[in-house]
Amino acid sequence: MNKKYDGGVAFPVSANEYRPGNPWLGMSLRDWYAGMVIQGLLSTTPNGYGDMSHEERATWAFEQADALIAERQKNNAQG
Repeated sequence: MNKKYDGGVAFPVSANEYRPGNPWLGMSLRDWYAGMVIQGLLSTTPNGYGDMSHEERATWAFEQADALIAERQKNNAQG
């Protein structure tokens, strides 16, 4: 299984004595983006759900997060 690029850490905090092998802790940018996508979807669809199942919403949110990360990488590569 190939691990998808997750954009790195969204809100990094320094490691401490509890996790000395990991220099940065925090959620991935991909997870943060997906959460923001879900929040936007639920705030703009009737009853917060629309016609999508929970699984469809989650899949769609991560697809949108992946697109945001890909665009971010493209823009960063251009300078």
